[in-house]
Amino acid sequence: MYSNQPWPVYLAAVRADGSPEPAPIKAKLRLHQVEWHSVRMQGAGKVIRYQNEPELKLVAEQEALTGAVGTDGHAWDVVSNAPPAATFTPPSAGVYLLEISGTDGGGREVLTAIEFNVLGAEKLGWNYRNEVQIDLVPDHPNYRVGQVATILVKTPISGAAVVGIERDHVYQSYLTNLTETRPPFRSRSSPAMRPTFLCPSS
Repeated sequence: MYSNQPWPVYLAAVRADGSPEPAPIKAKLRLHQVEWHSVRMQGAGKVIRYQNEPELKLVAEQEALTGAVGTDGHAWDVVSNAPPAATFTPPSAGVYLLEISGTDGGGREVLTAIEFNVLGAEKLGWNYRNEVQIDLVPDHPNYRVGQVATILVKTPISGAAVVGIERDHVYQSYLTNLTETRPPFRSRSSPAMRPTFLCPSS
């Protein structure tokens, strides 16, 4: 997901037993951008650490209805070709929090939330505690052969970095430059990478 590009949101309501709610439910969606403020501190033994404080900035809010849900025999999902319940356009790169609230048939408030990352050209701030740590966040939990994996880099480090794609041996390695805008790593998966592969960086 990239900044300044529309992001469709699909909603489904489920009952306490996990079955879908057939009737549309009115929901309120609030999109927040999470801005991290990091303060460098000296801890015990003169070890440098960071104290991070999140600040939620309301970006947009909409009201929407939950959509129809179907099953393929294995799992429930929003029916194919259904229009999105809402569309948001993240204005800049960073971490976002989408809150969805409503009420059930008994008038009780229901709330759910999801956190996600948005890529872009802007300078980013992360919730990091170690100034020499590199966290890599893939855009999907699994990949099909031929699919391009986009790996988000979360680190305060800038400069040259060695990236490798490995499993039982090194399939690919290259030198890249980490900047304040934190461009992601990308790699196309191949049959030789099944069932898992690693993407270390140093």
